Amino acid sequence: MMQVFEQKTGRFLPLPDDQLATLNDEQLAAYTELEAATTALSGTDHDIEVLVERSRFASAALTEAQEADAKRPKYTAEMAARDAIATWRRNHP
Repeated sequence: MMQVFEQKTGRFLPLPDDQLATLNDEQLAAYTELEAATTALSGTDHDIEVLVERSRFASAALTEAQEADAKRPKYTAEMAARDAIATWRRNHP
């Protein structure tokens, strides 16, 4: 039996030409399909790694923004009254 995946990593191992020559048409078609699928998956794995890294960055930015927001003084009724008075004074000189 020919090994097409590395046992420890699960990485695809292309068959050498001499082993490919021993495959019948059905086996060769299945092997070609498997090779194409693993190539597509390796590209997808890279895309997933990039997206995971972006997700971590966004999560860290969100956490930082939430922490900064928590440190800001809360808008109280007293602040609202002062703002209303200041607005009224600006509009009614």
